[in-house]
Amino acid sequence: MCYYDNSNSYGLAKYIKGNPMQSGSKVIGKHSFEVRIYLNQKLLRIASFPDYSSIAELDNPSKINPLASYRFFLGMFYKGDMIQINNIRTVSIFDEKM
Repeated sequence: MCYYDNSNSYGLAKYIKGNPMQSGSKVIGKHSFEVRIYLNQKLLRIASFPDYSSIAELDNPSKINPLASYRFFLGMFYKGDMIQINNIRTVSIFDEKM
């Protein structure tokens, strides 16, 4: 399962708000995003943070098999790019902000 927000070529993105969050493009500066994954409810959602001005989700929830074993992976596009994970939380329910 792959999320790539330039889904005209491949990926799982369906935009429900805003514009692509620039993955696959050289973006200068700091950008924050939030990832929500809930396999039992077949939810994969990615949003710009903190304002949620851009939100994308799985285009077809049936692509998630709750019984499958998944790994969370972040890949870099350019040498020298960096991702800093500031917070990881396990929650029993998601708030409704996104």
